[in-house]
Amino acid sequence: MLKRFTVKNYKNFKDEISIDFEKSAGYQFSTDCIADGLITKMLIYGRNATGKTNLGKAFLDISATMSDLHRYVSKGIFLNADSPEDAASFTYVFQFGERELIYKYRRVSSLELRAEELIIDKTTIYTCDFAEKNMNLLIWR
Repeated sequence: MLKRFTVKNYKNFKDEISIDFEKSAGYQFSTDCIADGLITKMLIYGRNATGKTNLGKAFLDISATMSDLHRYVSKGIFLNADSPEDAASFTYVFQFGERELIYKYRRVSSLELRAEELIIDKTTIYTCDFAEKNMNLLIWR
């Protein structure tokens, strides 16, 4: 289950924005929206042009990254124009029972990855810097 999501330098998110689904303390609405201590259903609302759609696209970016499906990928503006950084950063933290899996990646466009990293239970399993053509893989058991 998704535990935490962080994005930076993507579309209108110049600064890092993080949604922590573990922060359910003080949750005042339906407890049907919480399972295993994580918020499972959430409504994001706000004024027009504040980034709701871009946040949804950022959440779904992992689908295009993992499946290599590009037919739904926008070829428009990807990086934040005001940021000095050369890539957008995405971090997904998942909880599977007692195991924590972190998948991080940086990309310069919807079609080009810059780097990626996989961490399981605080052990880095895989890193790849596509720009430098450098890959490290740990044999994990």
